[in-house]
Amino acid sequence: MANSKTRPGSGLTGKIGFMWLTRAITGFNRLSGELTTVLSFRTPRRRTLRRIGLADDGMGTFHQDKGSLRKPFQERETAKNHLHLNRAPMRDMVFWVFWFLLLLSSGPPGSALPNPQPSTEKAGTSVQLSFVREFSSAEDVKGISHPILNKALDIVAGPKDPSPPPDSMLVQPHAVTTDSSRRIFVTDITGGVVHVFDFANREYWLLGAGNHLRSPLGITTDADGNVYVSDSSLRTVFVYDSRGKFLHYLKKPRGNESYFDAPRGIAIDPVTEHVYVCDTPRHMVIVLDKKGHVVATLGKRGGGSAPGEFKNPTQVVARAGEIFVLDVGNSRVQILDQRDHFQKEIPIANVDNRTGLAVDGEGKIYVTDPEIEHIQAFDHDGHFISSFGGPGAGAGQFNWISGAWVDSGHCLYAVDSQNKRVQVFDISGVHAGGC
Repeated sequence: MANSKTRPGSGLTGKIGFMWLTRAITGFNRLSGELTTVLSFRTPRRRTLRRIGLADDGMGTFHQDKGSLRKPFQERETAKNHLHLNRAPMRDMVFWVFWFLLLLSSGPPGSALPNPQPSTEKAGTSVQLSFVREFSSAEDVKGISHPILNKALDIVAGPKDPSPPPDSMLVQPHAVTTDSSRRIFVTDITGGVVHVFDFANREYWLLGAGNHLRSPLGITTDADGNVYVSDSSLRTVFVYDSRGKFLHYLKKPRGNESYFDAPRGIAIDPVTEHVYVCDTPRHMVIVLDKKGHVVATLGKRGGGSAPGEFKNPTQVVARAGEIFVLDVGNSRVQILDQRDHFQKEIPIANVDNRTGLAVDGEGKIYVTDPEIEHIQAFDHDGHFISSFGGPGAGAGQFNWISGAWVDSGHCLYAVDSQNKRVQVFDISGVHAGGC
């Protein structure tokens, strides 16, 4: 992946760039009085968003009594009358602030991230990674997710409220997946829940709340929208319908007895509808049907290093008629066919129980590396393509990166655990609006 780091504003050239820059400066000069006045009164952002219709209180976790809602509105109206502001200059000011920041920004949505180290790309193969957005709580679903417009709103309306309700925030996210409706599911080990983010409908809710889950480590969905969650502490797999209603277990524990020792990674083959579960302590991958009947067991107790054997398998992905297994103890990814026969292996360095695995629609393989906070990309034959990331809290940086997932072929989701967020990237660099 070529280094695409550029100086701010270098994408706009000639008369067009000069025209917008001139108009932005003129607009700021014309509105300097209004801007100074507004900056002296930093209205809490949450209240301003309610006024202009960009956020609502549609969830139970955000409900407040009418009295508590009425007082902020009265305070806002009093302050607005005192400052003698009207909607026209405010609207103009937001417009010019937005465009000025867009000119100066070096990393808008869809912009390519710089490659932190040289890549050795196979001829005809490349990975173009573009940061799209990040999210960490229900506030991100109901609010505005565009980073440039967020900066403009911070200037005009003041920073957003410091913290949303605790139960709507990611605490220790671990794994991520999506369903056919583009809803995003994120397991949370500390919270013992699954966060569901529906950006299309601006909805957020919790799956498995009420002490139903304990240590959700793996998650996947089927063609009907059902959600499968592996819980290593409870040693079973929970199955929910698309609305979050609990349906049944796959191999329900009976007292202290359980079929699984500690299930982790989980995937469903969309063709056979077989469920693949990594039972890590047994060094095996269990294949079940959707009713929980065992179809096959891959590997052997005690583990092994021969083809088709595993030592501490932690992640599994089913894609395009193939099964990809992260074999941590053997530092490799094994690729099996649809009949579970060994096809090839790809050596991977620096893998552990935190490492995530994802595969895109072209068969490229993505492996997260929590030690150096990178995502490594390989082609289907195991040739290294590129590595991107680095430690930090900015866009494209990570602090304890873990799970990863590619949805419809070009949107890569990476769990940034200690930063308590999920980052979204466009792989091809040309579909940023679709992620």
